[in-house]
Parts: sequence; C-alpha cells; structure tokens
Amino acid sequence: INSYTVSSVSAGLGMGHDSSGSYFARSGLADVEVHSSGGYTGSIFPNSGAYNHIGDVDGHGGKLYVPMQRDDIREKAFFVYDFASRSKLYELTYAVPGWDDTRNGWVGVDPTGAYLAGGGFGYDGHFPYYVNRSSGGSLTSPGSIVLSQGLSNVQGCDFVSGTQLICVQDGSGYADNHAYRVDLARPLDGAGNVYGTVTDMGQVALDFPTILGSPPAWCDSEGEKNKAETEAVDYNQATGELIIQWYPGHSCNVGISIESVYERFLPDPPPP
Repeated sequence: INSYTVSSVSAGLGMGHDSSGSYFARSGLADVEVHSSGGYTGSIFPNSGAYNHIGDVDGHGGKLYVPMQRDDIREKAFFVYDFASRSKLYELTYAVPGWDDTRNGWVGVDPTGAYLAGGGFGYDGHFPYYVNRSSGGSLTSPGSIVLSQGLSNVQGCDFVSGTQLICVQDGSGYADNHAYRVDLARPLDGAGNVYGTVTDMGQVALDFPTILGSPPAWCDSEGEKNKAETEAVDYNQATGELIIQWYPGHSCNVGISIESVYERFLPDPPPP
C-alpha cells in the first residue's frame, strides 16, 4: 500500500478510469461524479426507471459504463454515457443467467473494449461476459469466465490486462475483505467459456483501526467498530495504479464522519 486517501465529503461507492486516465466516482445511489485532470466537472444523474441501485462503474474510450441494479428482476442494463458531455448515449440490456445472482454489482470493460464482464453480489462461480455494442440494444453472452474457486459478495472487478482481473470481496468484518487476482487462460474472444484461476491477494483494509482512530463508545457497543465494507476496485491503465475503495460500518461511519477510504497501490519501480 503506497498511500491512503480518506474522504469525508461524498460516499463514493464505485469508480473507474477510461483509457485517457479520466476519473469517475459514484456518490450515493443515484448519481455519478465525473472528474478529469482538472478536477470535478459535474455529475451524471441516471434516469433509473425500473432500477434502484448503481453498481461499480467502469470507463473505456471516453465512455462511462454504469451497471443499473434491481434485486428482484433479471432484466438488467448498462447505461452508457459520454465522458466529455456527461450525456447518456444509449442503454445496453441483458438478462442475468438463471444461475447467477440478480444483484449485478459491477461491470468491467476488457482492454480492447470488445467485451463487458459482470457478476452478482451473492456466490459466484462464473462471471458472464457479453459482446459490447457501439449502440443501444440487447447484449449477447457467448460464455462465462469460469472461476477455479467460487467467490462471495464480489463488489467489483477490473481488467489489469486482457488476461487478468483484480476483484474485491465484501466480508462480514474488515478482516474478511479480500482482493483476488483472476488469471484467464486466454483473452475474452467470444468463443465460449474462459477458465480463470483465482489467487487470494490478501486482506483489504489492513490498517482499518488506525484509519478510524478512536471511534465513540456507542460505536463499539453496536458491534460496528471492526466492520468495513469493500465497495469498488479500479486499475488505471495509464499509470499502473490500483485503487481499492472501502468504508466503515454505517453506524460508525456517521459517528466519525469518514465515508470513503481509498487504498492506492503503485507499480514497483524498475530495478536500478
């Protein structure tokens, strides 16, 4: 871990960079903050329609992909926005497979932009992937990323390369929040299932008690003192920086005014 960034301004629950390094952060359940190298440039307010939640976003080629959620239906959508104008371009719709959880928690765009991967918040042994489109319409799924071990409560995955993803899991306590590497047998190519080997990278929120300092006594009495919720992961292709986002348990969150913590991992410098 190279650094922490602690935010007490907005409850960011998702993030992503596009290929030019522009930054997106979700705030709350109904809007997406848009940031560029010059700072905050405005917000997107999705017309949610039948949906009531936003998952971990991703960006590619100047477009922002927003997974729209609703737990009790299998018909889902990715809303696609133009970064520069923050205007909605189109909707990509799909049906969650019968074996997958309906809580579609995230979207990851592969480095070529040709495929979109996603997954549910429950137990996942597969991540379905879809052929991306340049205009609105229904997505087709040629297969899934079949995991070597199942993962529970995945809050986000992001592509590091065409054959590697980093995923984060939300556990019951801060010690149960882990990051995982998924190494693919081949890049996504539309030719059916792709096998993914899962490796546990270790615990997220390593310095959780230190970041919090001394929470109020009532916080501990409510059993919230050592709870953290991992929310999102993002890999910046331009800089090689990996960011994992989490925040304290809801009760303590209010008591100590910390809403988001970003753990930043920078690539190792080259040897001398």
